[in-house]
Amino acid sequence: MTFSLVAPVEMSDYTQIRFWLKGDSYSATRPMTYFLAYNGDRISEPVILPTGEWVEVVADLSEVEDLSLLTVAFHTYNDNLYGSVWNEAGRFHVNISAVYGLTPVEDIEISSGFVQEDSYDIGDTIDLSHFSASSETYPEAEFTYTMTFEGTTTELPESITFENPGWYTFTATAAGVYSGSESITVYVNGTADNPTADEIADTVDAVLAADDKTSEEVREMAALLESWEGMLDGIYGAENLDMFRFYAALNLVDLEEGKVMYFDTAMGKDQVTLEYNRNVPVETKNGLTLDTEMTYNGEPTMKVEFTDVEGWFSPFLINFAYPGESAEGYDYLRFAIRGHSGLMQNNRPLEYAILCNGTRFVQPTVLATDEWTEIVIDLEANNITDLSGLTLAFYSLNGNDIWGSITSENDYFYAHISAVYGIKAVDDIQIGDAFEPAVSYGLGATLDLTSFV
Repeated sequence: MTFSLVAPVEMSDYTQIRFWLKGDSYSATRPMTYFLAYNGDRISEPVILPTGEWVEVVADLSEVEDLSLLTVAFHTYNDNLYGSVWNEAGRFHVNISAVYGLTPVEDIEISSGFVQEDSYDIGDTIDLSHFSASSETYPEAEFTYTMTFEGTTTELPESITFENPGWYTFTATAAGVYSGSESITVYVNGTADNPTADEIADTVDAVLAADDKTSEEVREMAALLESWEGMLDGIYGAENLDMFRFYAALNLVDLEEGKVMYFDTAMGKDQVTLEYNRNVPVETKNGLTLDTEMTYNGEPTMKVEFTDVEGWFSPFLINFAYPGESAEGYDYLRFAIRGHSGLMQNNRPLEYAILCNGTRFVQPTVLATDEWTEIVIDLEANNITDLSGLTLAFYSLNGNDIWGSITSENDYFYAHISAVYGIKAVDDIQIGDAFEPAVSYGLGATLDLTSFV
């Protein structure tokens, strides 16, 4: 539906237009959707129109020079937002209101009668009855008032007694033929039993910034993080936390440039998620432990005992969920794996493979039992741009079957994995001019290597 014949108004006086849509569908599972297009190009993403509900549409005119080229396109939701609409009685229809140009109000002021503190505690009450707005330029302008908390916006109450921590935003929005808004945000402090995402992030930052991570104060903060770990799913905004930093702080780990997976610390198992067979999630990580006796280059390693899955299975998958570095700036990854098989009398060694985003680029490869195998991954050659897409897979070689199953029974199979590092390639190495060896030397001659730098 294109606005082909527009009333003769001067559009330069307006910054936006406002109208309302109400969709109606024969099925609640197939609601109407709409998007806006200008001169044939979509300028907004599709939006669902809940059946029987008016939905406000506000369009920015910054890129709309000719309103007669503005189109409202209607679809339905049918596994995507661009489902078809058909003309059959009782199936679909849409109501549309009048369309108004909006005059921007840029001098909205909140009444001085509204007084707020910098922050509040749970149980405090704030009086919102004096939260009102006005404009000196447009004194006739009217306003609507709302409150937003944890992504949900409601009508502004007369007052509120805070029961939950976080940010509360009170907003006055110009109504009718005016546009613009003014907001005031207040913060409600959390508690040890009811923290906010901001407080968790601040605690993480404080732990990681501490020079002495053995101090009682820092250990108490790490203990708080541990107690909050199981609450994250229910804390608004926690999905935006940097979980690598969260687990580094929880485990009191000092961050190291270039280290991707901290399998040489207790944090290693927190950086991964586990699956087996056809990507069945493994809910526990009891089989992942820090082994201080089995070291690689003098550092502890993570022991993988496969005990979190019963019976025989294939493969066992270790996903690099929270790497400590991005792929940017690195050319390779380097680490080592040591495999153990208690079935070598049957010539059944442990194998590993490596995948990126579900695609295997290192096929099942035998791990010599009780020997370290160094692994170098070329990131560019394998088109790896996101290290969190990497997965280690474990199998066994069973005769000619490279996809053989493994088990934790009788300690038949286990592995150790070293820390994983990002490596930068250096391709401009030069030897100093001071080193000038002869072309050849006779037996007994001495070559001075002190200047070989």
